[in-house]
This record gives sequence, structure tokens and C-alpha cells, in this order.
Amino acid sequence: MLSKSRKGIQSDKYIKKRRKQGIILSILIVVVLGSFLSTLAFLSRAKFFHIDTIVVTGTVLVPRTSIESIVASGIDGSYMYLFAKDNIFLYPSNNIREDITHDLPPVSQVTFKRNGFHELDVTVTERKASGQSCDSTTGDCYFIDEQGFVYAKAPQFSAGVYITYSSASTTPTLGTYLAGPEYFEPAHQAINFFSTMGLTVHGITIPNSHMPISAQNDDYSIALKNPTIGTTTTDIAVYFNTSVPLDRSFTYFTAFWNHETNKNFKTIDLRYGKDIVYTMQ
Repeated sequence: MLSKSRKGIQSDKYIKKRRKQGIILSILIVVVLGSFLSTLAFLSRAKFFHIDTIVVTGTVLVPRTSIESIVASGIDGSYMYLFAKDNIFLYPSNNIREDITHDLPPVSQVTFKRNGFHELDVTVTERKASGQSCDSTTGDCYFIDEQGFVYAKAPQFSAGVYITYSSASTTPTLGTYLAGPEYFEPAHQAINFFSTMGLTVHGITIPNSHMPISAQNDDYSIALKNPTIGTTTTDIAVYFNTSVPLDRSFTYFTAFWNHETNKNFKTIDLRYGKDIVYTMQ
């Protein structure tokens, strides 16, 4: 019994000793980690790594000063009050990129490059106009890219220069899509086809993906310049949809168009396959 008691006493002392050692070790770890973080924080704030020059390239629609302002705001401050954001190795590139593309719709891509230890080069890629979309209420027109993203207000002289896109019951709003990007691929195919036919495309109406599913359809309407001379300048409305493969519809149209001598059409409907329905002016 005495032997067991002594073992119990030794065990208690051992436990206390181990606990004390654990506390000391924990304190040492905290001190070492704190010293390490303090050293990193000090180095992050060193002027040797401080971004003091921002060079912006690639802008046309967007003022460089707007980009510079967003970048300067993005590198202001610190992470967790420790690490400087204006450090050439620690600046928050992803956050800055998101702010630029969100606040400046004409910008589609942003890339960063370190030039030495003090200069940050910012290269932006702006969207290219695939056409325009106009607000029927205000008359204002806006540039849209090939995916239907509305990104900038178009000047008044753009009428007739760019193909006009519209979507039923949808008005163009900066920073949004006129309709789902998947609706624009058939539109581009149709525009390319009619252009290769030597016909001038003035505008196209695409399905409205913002409508309730029960009210949606996949009907397109494209406005072609009437080639008839001396009779009318009213556009020809050509209807088609994706329920009939586009290449097949275009083959039927080519045969129909080449066969008809009087091309003073008002409408041409390609939604019924070979059975093309049309009206005259």
C-alpha cells in the first residue's frame, strides 16, 4: 500500500511538472510566433517594398485616373492591422480586379505586373462593341459586347453604324446582360450568314430570357435592308428559331432567295422548315 501511495505522489508531481513544461512551451511558441509576425509586419511596411507608382495601360473608354483611384484605394490600409497592403508582394490583386470590373463595366479583364519594387503596372482590356441596344422610352443607346453585356453609353452618331439588338420587354441597363449570353450565339450566326449573302443587317430581336419560363420562346427576328430599288426602304423582317437547325434554315433561305425574282418582301418566316412563309410590301 505504501508503494502504491508513493507512486501516486510521484505521478501527481510528474503531471504538475509536465503541465508547467507545457505552459512554458506554449508561452515560448506565442513569443516566437509573435516575434515572427512582428518581423514580417515590419518588413511589409518597409519603404523598400512600398508601391509608389501605378502605371495604367489599355484604356480607351475608361479614364486612367479612374483605374488609378481604385488601385490606390485597394492598397490603402493593412491586413489585420499588421501587413501593409501597399507592399509590392502583398497587394490584394483579386480584390482590386473585382472592384475595377464591377465599378467600370467597359473593363472586361485586368492584369497586374510588378516592375521593380516600387512600380505596379496595371493593364486593362476593354470590351469591344458587337452592337448597341436602345431604350425605347428615353432613346438612349448603349454598347453591348458579343455576349450581350451592356457596358457603355453609345454616342448619338452610332445609329446606323452598329447593329441594334433588342429583347422583348427588356431595357438595356449598364452593367447587366440584355439577355442570357447563350441567346447571342445564334444571333451572331444569323448576322454572319446574312452578311455573307450580301444583305445588310440593321437589327435583331432576341428571345427574352428574363421572362417567366412559361412565356419564353426561342423566336428571333432580324431586320434586313430591303434590296429592292425605287420602291421602298422598309426593312424585311426575317423570323427564325433554334428548333430548326440554323444551318438547315439558312440553306432553305438561300434556295428561296435565289429562286425569287421579286425581292420586295415584308416578312420571311423560316420557322417551319422547308415551308417558308412570306408576305410582300
